[in-house]
Amino acid sequence: ASYELAPDDVLKTLKAVLGSSVHDLHIDLLELCRCRLPAGRLEFSLSGAALPALDHPEAPILWRGRLVDSDGHSYPVWARARIVATLTVIRAAKNLRTRQMLSREDLEEVKISGSPLRFRDEETIAAFEGTLTNISVARGTILRPELVHRPSDVERGSVVEVEVVNGGAKLVLTARAEAAGNKGDVITLTNPSGAARFRASVTGPARAEISLSPERLETASVAREIHSRSSASDTGF
Repeated sequence: ASYELAPDDVLKTLKAVLGSSVHDLHIDLLELCRCRLPAGRLEFSLSGAALPALDHPEAPILWRGRLVDSDGHSYPVWARARIVATLTVIRAAKNLRTRQMLSREDLEEVKISGSPLRFRDEETIAAFEGTLTNISVARGTILRPELVHRPSDVERGSVVEVEVVNGGAKLVLTARAEAAGNKGDVITLTNPSGAARFRASVTGPARAEISLSPERLETASVAREIHSRSSASDTGF
């Protein structure tokens, strides 16, 4: 037996994929592929759906799927639909500058009519509070995870207190980080004058350490001696 794609079957499948947590979901099927299919299981995955423009969630989208028969054979199908729902999003309550740490006063929670394909989960202010903006953001912009990031223990360009440990002796100096890093990461820093670069291990917020153990000093000494001999050999002396 074969049949043409039935609107009721497609609607039921699409609603199941989007989930029951979506509020005020409206799906208008505008067109279905005119293909004759064997009996089987209809499948539509989120990866097969195109995304409408952020400012035009009501625009029709193409959603590709498949039908799988009892023998495991797959047949491509598609549907063109308009899909909107009521969504909770977080917007910038004011103009935000680049690398600004967001506080609750910078954010506002609003409900919009949007695409549940683009906004899969309801956003919360707590998810953005304490993050840093990657770029400047205008007031009223809907915030997305790619616009912010969680601050690292050491941020690129920040001033870091570096502790140099050599046995029982310690020296503390300040340097500027050339890369971000968290505790345990090894990052490159420069001294305040920018004339020298060195690497140190991040030990905490705005802190790093260089440990000059006897073994490390011995290894460095041997390396310098080998380099010195190699240079002398290259010059014929």
